[in-house]
Amino acid sequence: MLNKKKERKQNGLLFYSPLKNEESAFFNLGDCIQSLAAKQFFDHIDVYINREETNLYDCSPVKLIMNGWFMHNPYNWPPSDKIQPLFISFHINEYVRSILTSPFSIDYLKQYEPIGCRDINTYKLLNEKGVKAYFSACLTLTLNRTIKNNSSRDIVYIVDPIVDHYINNHLTLKNSFYCLWTLFSHFSFLLKLKRKYSSDLQYTFSFDRIGVKKIINLITFYRIFNGFVERDVLLKAKYVTHVYKEREEIDINSKLELAQEILQKYANARYVITSRIHCALPCLAFETPVIYIQNMDENEMSHCRFGGIVDLFNIVKISTKKSKLISSCLGEKLRWNTIFVNKNTYVKYQKDLLKRCLEFVASKE
Repeated sequence: MLNKKKERKQNGLLFYSPLKNEESAFFNLGDCIQSLAAKQFFDHIDVYINREETNLYDCSPVKLIMNGWFMHNPYNWPPSDKIQPLFISFHINEYVRSILTSPFSIDYLKQYEPIGCRDINTYKLLNEKGVKAYFSACLTLTLNRTIKNNSSRDIVYIVDPIVDHYINNHLTLKNSFYCLWTLFSHFSFLLKLKRKYSSDLQYTFSFDRIGVKKIINLITFYRIFNGFVERDVLLKAKYVTHVYKEREEIDINSKLELAQEILQKYANARYVITSRIHCALPCLAFETPVIYIQNMDENEMSHCRFGGIVDLFNIVKISTKKSKLISSCLGEKLRWNTIFVNKNTYVKYQKDLLKRCLEFVASKE
């Protein structure tokens, strides 16, 4: 009797795109950066699988690194049995914890133990349910495997310094007074800063409802950052965002190319200031000095992502509701030529991530 030749597993890449019934005018480059972190371990990709529809996959068996934020559509869980997953840098958001830690889900996850968790909260959730799990940190710590510094480090990047939806737009009387005082007493500098924003990010300011919000955001940004960054740095730095408008002509490959371009900038930077973990984590990998801005006003849906991760960073803590700097890891204000180094606590996680992913890809099972 002839033995059947075992079907070769395809190489899959997890990506995120809103489903057709979801409305999303923007996409977050952080999702693409996480996809790139997985993509670098394969010599080619056979199939792209939407994170929100892994249950629908019904083609040839596929190897899939299951890293990232799970998920907007929890009823599309668990993944298809045609998927051989490596659960690493896996995050279960508070928004869906009841479904993704249901008995049915736990039985599924136990098949693929141990589960590498991106954050301490996910590790605790699974551990309490009897799943063998560990804190893996984030796969983006390995991006130096394929992206290298290739130029002089002469540019400072400020990346989404304050995420708009965390800013308190319902101003109190006290904050209204401080905003007006800041606007009039620092008007000349704010005008220069506004022009810099407009040049780098194509932001526009007009005194309509949206324009006023942007002015408030600009003032909030200035009031906080002036506490730990010299003003000339605020004007000389390049401003970058991870949020882009969705357009039909931008497919997954175009998004990955854009993410690659942005990451190369971080690899070549003098230093980076950011509120985005998927900017700060790659910077650690690139050995680019980075300051992470931790907004203490973030809600639980956002805050649950950070346990263990933020401990890897040099941190500046802020409150957007109070428009104030809470604490800084820096002894003095950041100047253009300030030299500082990252913590090295990420290295042990980076090595383990590399080892596990390379073994998974090389396995013939």
